[in-house]
Amino acid sequence: MADNITVLDSLGATKTIATKDDGTAHRQRMLGTALAVAAGSSPATVAAAAYADPVCDTHGFPYVNTGHPNLKTFRERATGAISNVAKVTPGSGKKLKHVGTWLRTMNGNTADVDMQVGFGASSNDASLYSHPGIAGDRVDKSEVVKTGAADEPIRVTAALTSGVATFDYIIAYVEVPS
Repeated sequence: MADNITVLDSLGATKTIATKDDGTAHRQRMLGTALAVAAGSSPATVAAAAYADPVCDTHGFPYVNTGHPNLKTFRERATGAISNVAKVTPGSGKKLKHVGTWLRTMNGNTADVDMQVGFGASSNDASLYSHPGIAGDRVDKSEVVKTGAADEPIRVTAALTSGVATFDYIIAYVEVPS
């Protein structure tokens, strides 16, 4: 049988609460604490059955899809092609963290929408969203979480097959320090 122990640091952060039968410690965190991760870094992967730390930025804001307190959205309705335009630009010395793109095409479109969304100082890398031709009255999404380089905007490119199309798109992002 495992022995229960409690170890608290001065801030009440990481605790060793119990030991397994083999003597190794269970690592747990108190409710409300998280592992701070620098913007642009990649936390280590977690093996099966291992404990995973909740992750926050270095200011203590948690990275939870659609739950980040600084989540911003850019929404636009377009009626024609978009040619590699920077639609979301970070403040000076900041980075953007993309958390999702949603596209909705309207009923009655006579053209399909071919759309790409990505980071790029001068060209769209299509790393955040790419779909080759969405017909009218459809919804599509991408929940790619990726951080761009400092001062790098999110760009949009949309081409239409012959005809006309109206479509809405939303880009969800967080602005973080470089």
